[in-house]
Amino acid sequence: MGASNPDTSYSTSAENLKLLAIQEQTLIKSLGKYAEYLEDSITEIRRFLKEFKIDWNDSLEFKIRNNSCHLLPKEELCNNMACGNQTTHRTLMTNCEIKKYVNLMRLTIDLEDLVTKQSHTDYDIRETIKANKQKLPQPSTADRLESIWALLNLIRTYNLDEEDVAQGILMKRETHSILSMSNLLELGNHALRHEMFKQAVNFFDQGLQLSVSGADNEFGHLASEMFSKKLDRVIKI
Repeated sequence: MGASNPDTSYSTSAENLKLLAIQEQTLIKSLGKYAEYLEDSITEIRRFLKEFKIDWNDSLEFKIRNNSCHLLPKEELCNNMACGNQTTHRTLMTNCEIKKYVNLMRLTIDLEDLVTKQSHTDYDIRETIKANKQKLPQPSTADRLESIWALLNLIRTYNLDEEDVAQGILMKRETHSILSMSNLLELGNHALRHEMFKQAVNFFDQGLQLSVSGADNEFGHLASEMFSKKLDRVIKI
């Protein structure tokens, strides 16, 4: 068997090195994009924590700066509640200042106060809620979009159930932050624009159920048809 041609061997090696160099450059570009993604994620997390005035210490325990509430990681919250430590967490969630976040105030109605007021009057509870909603500050369009995105990030970060969020339940605790049909419509539309299809379907479905139940007549008799069309649009994607 004859010896291989040195020129051919060198040529093959050079070609392999060239391909390897191209692959390395591709990998470097991919790593660069990943690094940019991580930087963007860190920036978003910092902005999110700043907006909610939350400190994130080394023990991964979220603390509201006024020390009136602690938001523990989801697993630890569930473990503590499973051990029967419910009174403490009920108190923490009731006093949680996250409900007073300025851009989410319009989504929050303190039903306990409303029930107390309603018990001394003959007004319908829904009329009382409407009256209280009108007293809330009206955010600008930019603030409203910012707050919707923050709420979607909260749901995605903690893997929260959209149905629970719509009903005002955060990590299995009642927060009395029940979302209206307009809230659900905006959240669904925003999720759809950002290709968060699962969240969009769930929010539109909650809006449809709310419209069918008749508990919120905000959009009148067209509500069910509107949410049905929204659901069909997402499902076809």
